[in-house]
Amino acid sequence: MTVFRLFVLIWAAAFCWIEPLLAQSQNLSYKHLDDVPPNLGERLPCPPEMGNECSTRVRLKRDLTIWGVPLKGHTIASDWEEDRNGILARDFLYKGVWLKGGKKIWFYVTWGGTLLKDQVFDGVPCKADSKVSFEDRRLTECTLGATHKVQGIDFAPGTKLTFLGLNNTLSWADLRVPHHIGGHDYPAGVSLRFDENGVVIDQIRR
Repeated sequence: MTVFRLFVLIWAAAFCWIEPLLAQSQNLSYKHLDDVPPNLGERLPCPPEMGNECSTRVRLKRDLTIWGVPLKGHTIASDWEEDRNGILARDFLYKGVWLKGGKKIWFYVTWGGTLLKDQVFDGVPCKADSKVSFEDRRLTECTLGATHKVQGIDFAPGTKLTFLGLNNTLSWADLRVPHHIGGHDYPAGVSLRFDENGVVIDQIRR
């Protein structure tokens, strides 16, 4: 092996090690998806079913921080007015919530993602590896990680609860196991709708 060829191999190996460090030192944070330059993100056309009006859709060419959150390279991020979503590049703590990397994070009227670990919000025990959503810091949806009583009703682990209003009033419960509520038996797989007093007013078979 010639000295020149050996030099080239050493230089190439060193570049592969140094390049990620150099990239991390660059400013790769953007407030808006539209700010991502072409060398870091490929603009995608609107899907045919959406005509000429759709969200800004960008296939990221590497991990970037957008909207203050780390998004994963080689995935698609979208932004239509205030409706934004992307794939987290790593586990991330956002507003006190540990979200799992490699999963979608979204922002609209509510924001949310997939929980990295069991956490309790507004007194509600929420299960890891399930979707959770909030309106600002108020819990609006989670899947129970433990038995929990809401408005006098004991719900089993795995039940998905949806809350509405400033008082976190129970709105819907998706049952994973049978429940006995208000003198009635409800099978697994049923979604129950509640009024503000915790009374079942509708049910839907999912």
